[in-house]
Amino acid sequence: MFKFFKEWYESHLTDPNQVALALIIISITLITYILLSTVVPILVAIILAYMLDGLVVTVTDKYKIKRSSSVLVVYSSL
Repeated sequence: MFKFFKEWYESHLTDPNQVALALIIISITLITYILLSTVVPILVAIILAYMLDGLVVTVTDKYKIKRSSSVLVVYSSL
């Protein structure tokens, strides 16, 4: 049993590139898990703002009001 682990270790973990890749993958996985509760609302807000931008531009052009006012109108109408 010990021989199996020793051979696996020597074949997989002696190359620095493989070790670096494994550490990067583990780090990204941990960071994603930790920040998931923060990242999801931010992504939803970005997608929502992108989707409503066309409506904001339309309201700005049609009623000749400032962009900040049209953003307020569009978001309050939701």
